[in-house]
Amino acid sequence: MLNRAKRFVLAALVGCALALVVPKRSIADLTFYCDETGCYTWNGTAWVPDAGDSDGDGYQSSVDCDDTNPAIYPGATEIPGNNIDENCDGHAVCYADVDDDTYGSSVLVESLDLDCTPNGPGEHIANNNADCNDSNSTIHPNAEDVPGNSIDENCDGQDAAAAPPVANILSGPSLSSNDAVAEFTFSSPQAGVTFECALDGTTFGACSGSGSHTTGTLVEGEHTFEVRAVDQTAGAGAPTGYSWIVDLTSPQTTLVRLGDTPSGSIVSFILSASEPATFECDLDSAGFVPCSPDFITPTLTDGQHTLLARAIDYAGNADPTPASVIWLVDADDDGDGYTSDDCDDGDPMIHPNAPEICSDAADNDCDSQVDCLDPDCAGDATCPSPCSGGPFTCKNPGVTKLDLRN
Repeated sequence: MLNRAKRFVLAALVGCALALVVPKRSIADLTFYCDETGCYTWNGTAWVPDAGDSDGDGYQSSVDCDDTNPAIYPGATEIPGNNIDENCDGHAVCYADVDDDTYGSSVLVESLDLDCTPNGPGEHIANNNADCNDSNSTIHPNAEDVPGNSIDENCDGQDAAAAPPVANILSGPSLSSNDAVAEFTFSSPQAGVTFECALDGTTFGACSGSGSHTTGTLVEGEHTFEVRAVDQTAGAGAPTGYSWIVDLTSPQTTLVRLGDTPSGSIVSFILSASEPATFECDLDSAGFVPCSPDFITPTLTDGQHTLLARAIDYAGNADPTPASVIWLVDADDDGDGYTSDDCDDGDPMIHPNAPEICSDAADNDCDSQVDCLDPDCAGDATCPSPCSGGPFTCKNPGVTKLDLRN
């Protein structure tokens, strides 16, 4: 191939009007020459007129695959991965992508055409050399790095740090507990971790179980339990804590009955305790059931009744000595103002101060005398005289002592 110096010499000779005539086929070692008719380039089968060197890179357009870019000409250095054929050989230089993850290695290969886009399953190329492991398609710059597995999946030069392990408390005592011994269970979403426990600010140490811990006997008051997960790679995670109160003291109950003595058939009570609590009541030995602090009885029969009440604090401690009230129910059911001395509390017209009706067969005034047998009916027109009629006569009517004779 004629080098660039020879081409410039030939061109200069033509420019100086030297009448150089070179028989076309006698120049066996040339691919370019000029004569009085112009310059020619051998295209492999024939001499063709040359269009010139527009980009000034020393290569005529007939051999320069891009005569507008001086960086592109036969023999130019190829830049890998830019989809440009700098040396005009009909191929682009690319990076090998053996695992076909679109990220290449540092190995250079020629494409089948003028770009670095694979033309089919047989062409393993990419326009970059960013892959740090070209034999594994799950490893490339856009992959998610799995923390703590000693593999650099995203090719950033390091493995992502393992996240600190987390401990979750699953169960423990109630916020207020009457149990002096507390039991906890816990777990972690991370596999393969161990646990460390601490109570009331003490140093972390081994828990009593692999996923559980039982405390010793605790005194009354507030306590705090902490547990943390420990991973061999990431170390100890942040502790998770739980606070509660140990309450071993029972509350004291106060019970106050409202209203008169004796009471009516429905009675109200006020219940209170020595500490925040709920209440249970037992009316007439029916058994303890939950009741409100302002307890109201159902309708009661006349007679003696008993109410027991006990407070239960938030820790579950119940008053072992319930408060009690014993009282008498003597209800004025008919609303006539009379209770225990009312001989018929279902009829407001019958009471100790009611007038006796001498013909209704009722003891209206509650003196145990009915109708005409009641002295209040003496002389009543509805009551006949004991001296009238029959075989008897009254010697002296008007006196209460009778002299009976035939």
